[in-house]
Amino acid sequence: MKKYFFLIIFLNILYIQNAQASCGNSLLTTMEIPYRERAQDYLQAYNILKADKTTNSIYFKLKDGSTISNILEINLLNSSTIMFFKISTYSGIKYSFVAIEDVADIGY
Repeated sequence: MKKYFFLIIFLNILYIQNAQASCGNSLLTTMEIPYRERAQDYLQAYNILKADKTTNSIYFKLKDGSTISNILEINLLNSSTIMFFKISTYSGIKYSFVAIEDVADIGY
């Protein structure tokens, strides 16, 4: 009986090792999206929310905890790694440049 018990444990270990090797240890990997595509996704999401025409202000939440809201216009620089925001503030129009990797979320 002990012989079969150890055989089952050994086969389970082999199965797990083979599964990790064939999947590239997928439980520990993350999906990588090129900056250009991620920038296009953020721009598309902004346009979808803007077309919804709600009274809520669209905002971008950054990884440092700050937010960008009251957005008048968004443009992507040529390499699509930096977003250019035109923002309405109480003191007039402001401009902000944000790296794509600094954006955490978009919503309203």
